[in-house]
Amino acid sequence: MKKKLLLLMYVFFLSSAVFSASMDDYKTFLSGKSYYEGKEYNKAEQEFLNLLENYPDSKVLSSHYAYYYIGMTYFELGKYNEAIKNLKLAEYVPLEYKMPSSYFKNYKKSLFEYDIYYYIGLSYLQLKEEKVAEDWLKKLIKDYFSIELIPFEKAALEKLKKIDQYYSYIEDIKYKNDLSRLEKINKEDLVPLGDSFFSKGEYPKAAIVYQRFLEFENSKEVKLKILNSFTRAKDYDSVVELSNKYYLEDGSHDNLYFLANAVRRKGDVRGAIESLSKVTNGNYYLSSKFLEARMYSILGEADKSIEILKKINSSSAHEELLDTYLKNNMLMAFKMEAVEFIKKYPYSEYSAFLRFKMYELSNNKNYLNWILKYNKNSYYFERASNILGTSSTSKDYPILWKKSVYKDQINKLEDVYNLKDPELVKIELDTLSIPKEEAILRNYIFTDYLKKLDLYHFSLRTAYNNIYESQNYNNLNELLYPRFYRDIVEKYSSIYGVSPALAYSVMRQESLFNKDVVSSASAYGLMQIILPTAKQFNPEITVEELLTPEKNIEIGIKYLSELVNIFDGKVDLVAAAYNGGPSNVKKWKKDIKGHLDIDSIPFDETRNYVKKVLNNYEKYKRFYGE
Repeated sequence: MKKKLLLLMYVFFLSSAVFSASMDDYKTFLSGKSYYEGKEYNKAEQEFLNLLENYPDSKVLSSHYAYYYIGMTYFELGKYNEAIKNLKLAEYVPLEYKMPSSYFKNYKKSLFEYDIYYYIGLSYLQLKEEKVAEDWLKKLIKDYFSIELIPFEKAALEKLKKIDQYYSYIEDIKYKNDLSRLEKINKEDLVPLGDSFFSKGEYPKAAIVYQRFLEFENSKEVKLKILNSFTRAKDYDSVVELSNKYYLEDGSHDNLYFLANAVRRKGDVRGAIESLSKVTNGNYYLSSKFLEARMYSILGEADKSIEILKKINSSSAHEELLDTYLKNNMLMAFKMEAVEFIKKYPYSEYSAFLRFKMYELSNNKNYLNWILKYNKNSYYFERASNILGTSSTSKDYPILWKKSVYKDQINKLEDVYNLKDPELVKIELDTLSIPKEEAILRNYIFTDYLKKLDLYHFSLRTAYNNIYESQNYNNLNELLYPRFYRDIVEKYSSIYGVSPALAYSVMRQESLFNKDVVSSASAYGLMQIILPTAKQFNPEITVEELLTPEKNIEIGIKYLSELVNIFDGKVDLVAAAYNGGPSNVKKWKKDIKGHLDIDSIPFDETRNYVKKVLNNYEKYKRFYGE
């Protein structure tokens, strides 16, 4: 017994020593980083040399994170060859860059990409290698818009202008909107310039730049970019004129899709169908068939719409087919198709809608019970609960017990967090060795720490990874409805008399708490506000200001306040107006109490949007009270 106790004590002290030693590399790195930030570059160099010599296998090196600070230390010391060597190794890819997101397009390939290009370029300039410097600096002339990129791109152009006057023309176009300079631009730089304007939402300028490219080369791809630009700019006359012209020139059926869409927008549904019926190939073939089915449905020719939809193998076509059956009172076909859809996508929002509709048609409350079981994060969950006079009860996930099983890893994670360097926490998270069977626990840990690091969007995205498993636990389901930016939300909700639950509900649906998102419609930030709307409340506001959480939330809540006043506080009408516009909402069908008949909203996007916001609203009220 005594030997066993001694053995356990030995193992404990040995593991403690190993655990303690495993932090020394991080502490050495942070010491060097601190010296670098304090401009004590010689001391920083010594600490980094210590790191490289004594901890060659450290995660801070294998992740490439440390090499940026090592390279920048050498740059500041004037050791430019060493700076270049280390900066080339500094392609550190943070955890969040590896996470897929429909709300977030991360153009950068690594955290320090812009810094690396710029300082390697400066280093080569110091070494009098002007041509190599130019190659690195021009990497910062990007084909997309990014607030973070702007200072690096501008600084690079300042340096490049001294090498070649050509770069001043690019600067004039990108930052002074002087499109007369296009005649000076090389063919290979035109499409990237057009793409940059397009990503910024400046569609007419993008079209002008793309059209300049066609003076050099007849490109089907660039023609489609022009048609897409004019479509986004809602210049349908130009789309009609050019799509007809391009179709005659190259015969591409993709032109017909843009032609049909423009003709439809101008009110000619038959004309749209005529163009769409000719599409038999191309990148827009499926989109064309789907749109053709929609057009027949608008005209009341359900049989033709159904015939087309049955040939398209996609969930959206499946949903459209079911909607068509329902609108045309083809109930037998609807029920058969609904059962197949629910089997295939049991947890989807649309399956919840189908279950609720089947309940209405049959008065069979089993459909409501299935909603409570499978669709807890659905708009129809609340409606089913109200009808049944009950709510699905869930237990709590045993977080503390589960964490105790992996306490060594979690303790280290917490110790690393206390070092106050977010990137080190991400490195630890990225290498966390929790087995696949514990996916819920792993997800919880990721969600919790990403939240602590203020990576709110990615915290919520991570919570979504196990949404169908997590919805069965009260304490995990709440993670799907966080109150990020709480101080700002409560401040302006109080000032403008808006329910915080409504503000969170809209923000969650608009951006999933991504403060940097810019939509294809040029809506900005957390509450997805377009610049004209923002200027109604703050005439001097810039895009850069609109992307800051404080300004974005203030204007978003102020706009919600205006809608609340217009629609007498009816949340369904407010949500519909935020997405589809107040003038449309005033025209849509309402019940005797003045609420919308949500399933009859004519815009698919707005109909689905309202359901999701209302679901969010009920969840926020239930979890946090109001």
